[in-house]
This record gives sequence, C-alpha cells and structure tokens, in this order.
Amino acid sequence: MKKSFINLAVLFIAVLISTGCATFRGNEVPRAEMPKAPNGQDKPAVHLDVAVYKLYTDLGALPSKTTDKRFNSMVKYVTTESSIFGKYTFDSSTAKKIDYTLQIDFTRTSNRFAARIGKFFTGITLGIIPTWANYKYHLTAKVLNSEGNAIKSYTLDDHATRVHHLAMFFIGPFFRYSKISETVEVNMLKNLYQQIISDNILYASKDN
Repeated sequence: MKKSFINLAVLFIAVLISTGCATFRGNEVPRAEMPKAPNGQDKPAVHLDVAVYKLYTDLGALPSKTTDKRFNSMVKYVTTESSIFGKYTFDSSTAKKIDYTLQIDFTRTSNRFAARIGKFFTGITLGIIPTWANYKYHLTAKVLNSEGNAIKSYTLDDHATRVHHLAMFFIGPFFRYSKISETVEVNMLKNLYQQIISDNILYASKDN
C-alpha cells in the first residue's frame, strides 16, 4: 500500500512537472515588418527615455519599476535597424543636446497565482483538462521636443496566452514564453516606430 502511494505520488509529480505548455501571441497589434525612415529627410537626434514596469494583479499592487536590459536591447535593435533617427542615446545627461526625447513606458501584467493554480489543476487531471494564463503588455510613448513639450502620444496593447495541456508537450519547445513574449514586444516597438514615421513629426534641428 505504501509503495503504491509512493508510486502514485511520483507519477503525480512527474506529470505536474512535465505537463506541456505553449505560449501563443495575442495579435492585438498588427504584425509589422521592420519600419524604415524615408530617404531624403534629415534625421533627428533623439534621447530614448525607457522605463519598464511589472504588475502582478494577484498582489493587488501598483506597477513597480524594474531594470530590464532585455527590453532595452529590443529598443536598441529596432532603433538601429529602422534607422529612423540620425543618432540616439539612452544617456539622460545629453538630453539637452538633442532634437527630441522619446519616452517609452512599457508594462508587463500577469497573475502568478492564477498561472500556478492553472498548472496545478492541469497536472492533477493528468494533463487532460487545459488551463491558460494571459500575460498583458501595455506600451505608452510620448515624443517631446527639445523644450520638453509633448507633441505626440501613442498607446499600444497586446498579450500572450500560455496554455497548459498534455498536447502542448509536443509543440511547447517551439512556443516558449520567453521567445513569444520577445516577439510580441519587438512587434509593438516596430508598430510604434511605423506610426512615428507615418505621422511625419520629426524634423532635425538646423544646429545638427
């Protein structure tokens, strides 16, 4: 009896741990190609003021600011590849020497308690009953002129859904949360830059 109980406990733990999960894009924001600045225009010098926040709704807390090198690297990647600015810096000490400041506030929202309960429930049903958890992404951006006045604002929202189910075990490696979340976030930045280009509000100062 004791041995059977141990075997059952081991099986339960194994299934709980190995329950498949895969993450899928929400696609609230259209999928975008890398935006490119139009030729023949002077490109401004821009200070990128980036802030990243985390919000755990299960804690009922306000968003907390966090240091996020991964998101900063995504901003740098899209900025460099799009060539939308003549030059850019993350250094606030040089902000007075630039044409514009682009403030980007990015918030990731999740409910860790719901995600863990969902995984537990799928585990005790041996992976048969699926559960899921949503991860929300909220981006706000402002373009400020050299005097610090806001001249344009942008808001983008998207999400990713992590599904727990035995069937996800086979496709999970191709739909990992880290990869999908990065894809969603980069796509949001591409859309932001495309909107900035379309609005045609950036003009380099004559001093640069």
